[in-house]
Amino acid sequence: MKAKALLFDEGKIGFKDLDFGVSEGEVLISVEYSGVNYKDALGVTNTAPIFKTNPIVPGIDLAGEVIETKSKKFNKGQKVLVNGMGLGENINGGFSKLAVVSESIVVPLPTNLSTKEAMAYGTAGFTAGLAVYRMIQNGQDPNKGPILVSGATGGVGGFAVQIFKLLDYDVEVVTHRKKDFETDLKALGAKKIHQYEELFKEKSRPLEKARFGGVIDNLGGEFLEEVLPLVNLWGNVASIGLAKGTRFKTSVMPFILRGVSLLGASSNNCDMSVRKEVWELLAGDWKVEHLLSLVKEEIGLEEIPVYSKGLIEHEKSGRALVKI
Repeated sequence: MKAKALLFDEGKIGFKDLDFGVSEGEVLISVEYSGVNYKDALGVTNTAPIFKTNPIVPGIDLAGEVIETKSKKFNKGQKVLVNGMGLGENINGGFSKLAVVSESIVVPLPTNLSTKEAMAYGTAGFTAGLAVYRMIQNGQDPNKGPILVSGATGGVGGFAVQIFKLLDYDVEVVTHRKKDFETDLKALGAKKIHQYEELFKEKSRPLEKARFGGVIDNLGGEFLEEVLPLVNLWGNVASIGLAKGTRFKTSVMPFILRGVSLLGASSNNCDMSVRKEVWELLAGDWKVEHLLSLVKEEIGLEEIPVYSKGLIEHEKSGRALVKI
């Protein structure tokens, strides 16, 4: 079966009609929605070596309907989603009218979620959900104090604020642009907004007065080393971003004197049983209000290259859905 796809081939991006054949253990999905993540934009614009194979169809997220199956796990007509798991990096992804994927990476669409809503979350929403899940698994609770979220103006941070708010935590955020985003961040559920420069006026000592019960960190680098001394007894810090760098220096004091835990949340390769559980939570008790209103733009397949360029050049922001 042939279908139109966005194809990256030898450093060039373009559209091509591709053949889609289904082998044993695979399903053929009619893609209804995808989304443009920053990682997708890096690959489409050839700004960073995102793709592990060539040629490849980009798109790390997709949601749609199974139209042909050679899998015992999925039926024709079933709604499904795929995010991460090598999609759009190692194997052909969601920027196509059709997608052939292994049954091993497909998630049944939760009952209370449409394909459009699933992609409104996308990898950003899933990563936020996974980080919250890991923190709660490790004993996080509202009594430990407020949750601090960095990078809250981005997709992952914004979803994290809303999920923790739903779970009755006090949520605080830190930003370099408090004046620009204060109204928006409070609308998401932030109780207090810190100007970055005010929160860290001086380089922190190995331990400071505990101010936060836990942290969702999208920045990494020096932020991570500065915030660890501010975390309360047995609090958790989920490290899920690197906007301020991949390396940081720290003391062992928060870990050995306060029992602070530093947790990772790798959305690309998390266990399938956890993946399904997090998606069910995002469709159920953790489903954020006005989910579709968080989508800033809806574009077609043909508009992905231009949108990706705008995202890399900071002319675009927020969540963009691709309607296929």
